[in-house]
Amino acid sequence: GRITLFGCPGEEGGGGKVFMARDGVFNDVDAVVSWHPERMYMVRTRPALANVKINYSFEGIAAHAGGAPHKGRSALDAVELMNVGCNFLRAHMELTSRVHYAILDAGGTAPNQVQSHAVVRYMIRAVDSAGVRALHERIDRIAQGAAMMTETEVTIRQVAAYANTIANDVINERFEAYLDEFLPLD
Repeated sequence: GRITLFGCPGEEGGGGKVFMARDGVFNDVDAVVSWHPERMYMVRTRPALANVKINYSFEGIAAHAGGAPHKGRSALDAVELMNVGCNFLRAHMELTSRVHYAILDAGGTAPNQVQSHAVVRYMIRAVDSAGVRALHERIDRIAQGAAMMTETEVTIRQVAAYANTIANDVINERFEAYLDEFLPLD
């Protein structure tokens, strides 16, 4: 057999292996022994969840919050309503699914302004890609509902996506035996 070492750039934020796979880098590969930094040396036997990262950008109408709030349509309110909706969704998801978010752009620093622009990034995780797609569709509808409630517009843009990993028990057992031999725990 042949062993090939691949460096995978941009892994946490950009999904380097996804682009490498798309471009055919792994076409002749029969099996992959992958490594991800952890706080300890171990063989990861649990699967990694499939996931997708999506930016939800809301556009509204700026206004002075003290002088003419009725003229504004708050993009930040839309982000907050979306987050509340997704938090309620958690009670109706598979137990193995996960939803995380970070507000990337709150629209500014002036609290006396109706924010006309805001962006939130969501990471949706599920056991497999089909589960991610189903949850992604539900979250898209929550974003559209938040935009409807605030009379704003939402743009949905996928940033990255990863399929779930599938562990190979035979390779894992052999790898663990050699890992224990070369890196004893005592």
